[in-house]
Amino acid sequence: MIEKSLISLENEIWNALHAAVSDPQNPLRTVCLSTTGMDGFPESRIVVLRRAYHASKTIEIHTDSRSEKYRQLISNPNASLLFYDPKNQRQVRMRAAAMIDHQNPVSFQVLDTLSAHGKNLYGLDTDPGTKGKIDIQKSANYVEENSKKHFVVIRLKILSIDFLELNRAFHKRAILSYQDSSLVSASWMMP
Repeated sequence: MIEKSLISLENEIWNALHAAVSDPQNPLRTVCLSTTGMDGFPESRIVVLRRAYHASKTIEIHTDSRSEKYRQLISNPNASLLFYDPKNQRQVRMRAAAMIDHQNPVSFQVLDTLSAHGKNLYGLDTDPGTKGKIDIQKSANYVEENSKKHFVVIRLKILSIDFLELNRAFHKRAILSYQDSSLVSASWMMP
């Protein structure tokens, strides 16, 4: 039986992530995604949280099929996410397995919901990581069909959460583990 305070904490974490999706000023809206590079070294970068699904324990981000993170997740779907809320001094680390939707009904449906500017970014004929300074508005050519070709939805199935809250009076840490979208274990831990 999982302690009620841990169930409350889990709900609080997912509610905070859900709220961050629609608030560009929320510090949880941007998250550090870490993958394994082709050379075996960890690679980290900031991505934008697009959706958070508590029921399925899934985080959604978007990327370009020409990006390094896409190739890395195809090669090794294991990833970690790091969220930080400086106001509340809360860190949330997550381990996840990536599921990729590319050139399929899911990616096409999500692409249709993007703003014109969002769609345009995926329609550029200049690959991410291209050397040189590029003025997106002037230098890169937009090809509408490229948006469908390059837009990728990455759904990160959360396997575990490591929560840490720093506080002058006391620090608080908890580890939550999932299996098949169900919370199967949760424990308070020494920070």
